[in-house]
Amino acid sequence: MILLYLAIFLVLGMLMTRSMENGAGNAYETETVALTVVDRDGSMLSAALTGYLKRTQDVKELPDEQSRLQEELYYGNIQYVLVIPEGFEERLLEAAKNGADAGDVLEGTGRPGSGQSYYVRELAEGWLSSAALYLQAGFTAEEAAEHMEAVSGEETAVSLLSGNTKMSRVAGTFQYLPYILMALSCYVIGFVMLDYQRPEIRRRLRASAVSASRRLLEMLLAFAVIGAAFFCASFLMVWLMNPGGLPSEPHLGWYALNVASMVLVGLSVAFLVVHLAGSANGVNGLANVLALGMSFLGGVFIPVSLLSPGVRNVIRFLPVYWYEENNGILGTHSELAGALKQRLLEGCAWQLLFAAAVLALALLVRRVRKRA
Repeated sequence: MILLYLAIFLVLGMLMTRSMENGAGNAYETETVALTVVDRDGSMLSAALTGYLKRTQDVKELPDEQSRLQEELYYGNIQYVLVIPEGFEERLLEAAKNGADAGDVLEGTGRPGSGQSYYVRELAEGWLSSAALYLQAGFTAEEAAEHMEAVSGEETAVSLLSGNTKMSRVAGTFQYLPYILMALSCYVIGFVMLDYQRPEIRRRLRASAVSASRRLLEMLLAFAVIGAAFFCASFLMVWLMNPGGLPSEPHLGWYALNVASMVLVGLSVAFLVVHLAGSANGVNGLANVLALGMSFLGGVFIPVSLLSPGVRNVIRFLPVYWYEENNGILGTHSELAGALKQRLLEGCAWQLLFAAAVLALALLVRRVRKRA
C-alpha cells in the first residue's frame, strides 16, 4: 500500500513537471480567427476596417460569390464572413452625427455554433464605436481612418514586476503532497495502531509497570519519528523529480516549513482515524474520505477558483487549502516581500491550529472509548 501511494505521487509529479516544460511560460499570444472581408463600399473607412482586421486576424482573400463563401464556411476553412455593404461610410457618418448605434451598419455570417464568429463581430463593432467617437469629435472620415490606423497599430509592452504566470516545477511537484501525506499517515499509523487496540494487548499494557501517560508520550514520540521520516521522504522524492531545481530553490526553507506543517496535520488526522475506526475496513474508508475529500476541496487536484464562493468560504478552514495557498505563493514569486511572508506564516499557523484541534479531538475520543 505504501509503495502504491509513493508510485502515485511520483507519476503525478512527473506529469506535472512535463506539462510545465511544455507550457507557454510567460508568453501571451492573441488567438486569430480565419475570416474573409467583403468590402462592397470601397471607402476610406471600409479600407481602414479591412486593414485593421488583416493586422489582427487571419483574413483570407476570397471572391464575392455567395456559393464560394458558403462552401468555405461549410468546410471550416473560414469561421466568419464580414460584409461591408455599399454606403457603409455614409451610414457611419450619419450614425455618428445623430449619436445612434453604429453596430448595425455591418453584415456578416458565421458558422453555426461557432463562438469565434461572435468574437469577430464584437471586434468589428468595437472598431466602429471607436471610429464613431472620432467622427463625433468633428474629424473627417479620412482623419478618423488615419487615427484608427495609428491607434490599432500600437503595441503595449507588458512586463511583470513580481511573480510569474506559471508555477515553478518544484512547487508543481509539492502540490500533490497533502494527499500522499494524509493517506500514508492513516495507513501506516492506522494499521499499526489497530494491533494495539486489540483487547488482549490492551490488557497486557495495562498490567505492565509503564503508566498510561508514559505510554501516550511514547506513542506521540513514535508519531514524531514517523513524521520525520515522511518529511525526509517527501523532499527526497521531490529531489528525484527535480535534481537540479530543488537544491537551488531560493524558498527551500519556506517549503520545509509548509511541508512540516502538513506532516503534523497528517499525523493528527491519522491519530483521530485510529481511535474512530475499529477495523482495517474502517481505516480504509476514513483515510480515503478524509484524504481525497480535503485534497479535492483544498485545491490539490482542481483549482479552488472553479468552486462556488460559498464552498470557498467553507474550505478556508481546511489545512490543505492553506498549504496550497502557500505553495502557490512560493511557486509564483521569485522574491518574497514582507506581506507575502506574513501570508505564508498565517497559512502555516492555520495548518498547525487545525492539527492541534484534531489532536485534541482524538485525545477526547480516546478517553471516551477507554471509559466505555
